[in-house]
Amino acid sequence: MGWMRAKRLAYSEGRVEPLCGMLAATYAKRQQVSDHEFEFVVIEVTFYTDLETGELLRTIKMPFSGEEVEVPIHRFGPRTSRFAIKLEESSHFVPKPGTTEVEFSTPGNVVMTKSITKNYLYNGDLFLQHEEYGRRYPENSDRPSMFYRESTIWSAPVNEVIDPARTSVASDMSYSAMTSWRPWMKMGDVPGHTSSNGFGRRAFKMADLPADYRSFLKQEHPDVFENAEAVLAQYQG
Repeated sequence: MGWMRAKRLAYSEGRVEPLCGMLAATYAKRQQVSDHEFEFVVIEVTFYTDLETGELLRTIKMPFSGEEVEVPIHRFGPRTSRFAIKLEESSHFVPKPGTTEVEFSTPGNVVMTKSITKNYLYNGDLFLQHEEYGRRYPENSDRPSMFYRESTIWSAPVNEVIDPARTSVASDMSYSAMTSWRPWMKMGDVPGHTSSNGFGRRAFKMADLPADYRSFLKQEHPDVFENAEAVLAQYQG
């Protein structure tokens, strides 16, 4: 498990406007599929919050368009995701019926490029940078209609990272991302995109997640709150 707290901004033709807060966590089971590649079964649940009060957003007036839109909760998975030093993969994405996935990406071919690099070693801490760039292509098109660009930097004591007796370590994370307008934003032909920046930390039990996140999760997705491992086990590969 891991959590993240971030701020999201909207950009259009040189103008920048605050949009919302982001409070997210992921839950994953991993297996090593080769010497250099790992596969994870992942659930991600993200809540969008008011920047002033921290309360869960149900509606928001979008910058630049002025339209009041409903704000969905982002629940993704369980699905598989792979990580490696260098990786490019493609798949056909179809939103699961009865979920909010269609509010974040419509059907299409998805190409994902990922990398992990040793960024810095300082004062006994190792910093690793993970880069992720995803593009969604509509059917019969060679031009992406949506994109997602993420960079995270994870840090942990290097002596723990290289300890062969460990399968995980406590780590801190910094986060930045850019993404095209999502369907739920209903931005139509308004040019622009969003960006986010924040921070997070590895979690080893549900109590390690922030209290406000746990409160939202218990209220909105009690199955994940009560037993995330059981939800992951529902994945049919």
